[in-house]
Amino acid sequence: LDLTFCKNLTDKSIEAIAANCKQLQHLNLGYCNQLTDKSIDAIAANCKQLQHLDLSSWEKLTDKSIEAIATNCKQLQHLDLGYCKKLTHKS
Repeated sequence: LDLTFCKNLTDKSIEAIAANCKQLQHLNLGYCNQLTDKSIDAIAANCKQLQHLDLSSWEKLTDKSIEAIATNCKQLQHLDLGYCKKLTHKS
């Protein structure tokens, strides 16, 4: 599912997608600047088959989201976090 540059996409929309597309393997949310950690919580909780996730250029993505992805998305092979400015180097 490629939703790149959907700048008006909301957390509520992503929560609905995650709840109804549990077999989703590829998700591109690059440049979806309105989304927050709530979206990632929903994706991590529901999309256990996810292999490819692009979150590049998210303005609101935090370390909390990365922890949720690492904990829950065990099938993940590719994760793009380019230009996510709020991420830190803390472990």
